[in-house]
Amino acid sequence: TLKALSAVFNPFKFLISLKEICLKSNVKIYENTGIIKVDTDRFIAYTGKYKIKFKNCVLATHYPSLVKLLFLPVHSYLEKSYLGAKRVFDNEKKCGISIDKDSRSYRYYKDYYIFLDEVSDTSMNLDISMNFDNLIKRNSEADYVWSNKDIMTIDYMPYIGRVLDNIYIGTGYNTWGMTNGFLAGKIISDLICHGKNEYANLFNPKRFTSFKNYLKFPLFLGVSAKALVKSKLSDSSDVSLEKIDNKKFLVYIDKDGVKHKVCKNCPHLKCELIFNKVEEIWECPCHGSKFDIDGKCIEGPSNLDVTFF
Repeated sequence: TLKALSAVFNPFKFLISLKEICLKSNVKIYENTGIIKVDTDRFIAYTGKYKIKFKNCVLATHYPSLVKLLFLPVHSYLEKSYLGAKRVFDNEKKCGISIDKDSRSYRYYKDYYIFLDEVSDTSMNLDISMNFDNLIKRNSEADYVWSNKDIMTIDYMPYIGRVLDNIYIGTGYNTWGMTNGFLAGKIISDLICHGKNEYANLFNPKRFTSFKNYLKFPLFLGVSAKALVKSKLSDSSDVSLEKIDNKKFLVYIDKDGVKHKVCKNCPHLKCELIFNKVEEIWECPCHGSKFDIDGKCIEGPSNLDVTFF
């Protein structure tokens, strides 16, 4: 019997090493500097306060919405994964992942056993509390639970490469973020520095995709989600839809009786928000934007808040 060996990739150590290489090469790194607009004609990126002139721009965000040429909602959908962690005392230093449609994965970290055991399409399933319940039931008690979203492309291949002469993207990793993220770094750096990469055509963001792929694809994601949201709101005792001065907003009442008001539509493409009671955040079921309980944006593609004044 051969003992199976698994390679464990540590993204934190990898990024720290890359950071050190960049700093030694006099590359400047700016944290907490969100880009809200990219002018592809004048080669300028805009933050809330500053303008940044660039020669090449790489959009490596989870959902790169700043360039409209590649309209991601038509070519992708969101899959939500549910994860948990519990403290154990038999740390076996093992890890594993299944290749089944209902993926299962696990690994150990320090004194914790981390597991993924539930996935759903965000446009078809808005009762996320049920998914968390299923996760916990199948894995005994959990000390922590959380969720994650992945962009799934219609041909299950990531979009990596040039979308304009000076604009590059890396997205649509189909749950294989660390693998495809590393690949994106190699392909894009080669294109910028050398003008070519042998795999560039394979992952070209503007590649042709067979019409057959679209037939089984949840293209009307925004429409179905909007209808489901309206029905879910009426059934919820914690979230209500209210109206002041002809403006509609959502209200969540927490366990202490405090009301939290937010605008009802996501600023990105105006899908109606839902409330994730487990994590106490507002979410867009269409494209994955997240907002804290009072409406501050914590994850894109939206770069605006939904706070209600």
